[in-house]
Amino acid sequence: MSEKADRVEDLSREDTARLVMDMFHRIIIHYSLWLTEVRHQMGMEKALDTLEIASDRSIGIRMSGIVPGGSASGPDNAQHVKSQKA
Repeated sequence: MSEKADRVEDLSREDTARLVMDMFHRIIIHYSLWLTEVRHQMGMEKALDTLEIASDRSIGIRMSGIVPGGSASGPDNAQHVKSQKA
């Protein structure tokens, strides 16, 4: 970054792009390490099931903060995914 910015709004277009790319990179690394550890402990099938459940819950939580009237509540995703696989 070329200059110190106290707020995201103060970043240049290039610095904003760099920040977004850095955040994507960190998210990818986080999920890669997380999935690798869950796979190590529980096996690939259970790791993928767990990732699906965690992703559904995470998206619901994030959407409730982004979309007016959005809700993180709803059917228990773990039970929903489990019933779909049965």
